[in-house]
Amino acid sequence: MDLLAIASDDVLKEHRRDLVDYVLETRVDKRVPMWTEMVAVGTEEYITDIYDRLGIRIKGREIMQDGDSFSIKEEQVPYGADFGPKKGILSPQNSYFWDV
Repeated sequence: MDLLAIASDDVLKEHRRDLVDYVLETRVDKRVPMWTEMVAVGTEEYITDIYDRLGIRIKGREIMQDGDSFSIKEEQVPYGADFGPKKGILSPQNSYFWDV
């Protein structure tokens, strides 16, 4: 509770209930690209630290700035077009006849 600066469980429950009511009334439940398409979002120091820690795994991505916030955008990979069958009909040459 100290981290949230909330005095008690009851106050937390009330705050959560108010937040849910607000979202339902205003329909602020849409996906926000800044939070869903980024590897990390935060201050310049935070993003630089994350970028350095990820090293080679973050290769090719750049740190972007939008006002006071910084981010590293997730790489967008298109779906492949290989939707063909993985198994085909067995050929007659792929047989073994048992002598029973």
